[in-house]
Amino acid sequence: FKGDREERYNQVISLTNHALEIDGANYLALDLRGNAYVHVSQSFRIKHQSPESAYDKAEGSIRKALEFAPNFPWAHNDLAGLFLFKAAYQLDHGADPQVSFQRAIDFAKHAILLDNKYLYAYNTLVTAIAQYSDYGLNSGRNFDSFMETAADVNRQCGSGCEKYLMFQRNMAGLWINYGLHR
Repeated sequence: FKGDREERYNQVISLTNHALEIDGANYLALDLRGNAYVHVSQSFRIKHQSPESAYDKAEGSIRKALEFAPNFPWAHNDLAGLFLFKAAYQLDHGADPQVSFQRAIDFAKHAILLDNKYLYAYNTLVTAIAQYSDYGLNSGRNFDSFMETAADVNRQCGSGCEKYLMFQRNMAGLWINYGLHR
């Protein structure tokens, strides 16, 4: 792949579109294309352009993957990640991100329900809880419920998450915020 980040992801979109011409039910290609649109959306944000059309294309492609493979945990987790990016964009533009945060949490939980050893989904879930709690602190929400949920996630994940540094970093950030606002 050559070119800048956006160009490289547009190449991925082109390649996945070609794969989908061959097999329109290729859920892996649909999910990958959705992820490429998520990354294109971030290029738009960097350029101070609206990422909303890329968000819509990402969501449509990933949801189409789920039509063909409803129990594919990666796609559920990828939707969680998409909604985290949408929430960040909404925060930056004065919109209420609560629905996006809740969708991120719900999709990550569903990915874990489908595959309880999928560590990346646990990390996505704790990331969503951490970001939602940051927002919640600024809007007067009770922090205890966030910590209870995160502690449950930590217990459920067990030893796998003990070794997952990103997960541990997010948990540490939650505990620090909890201590600061108690």
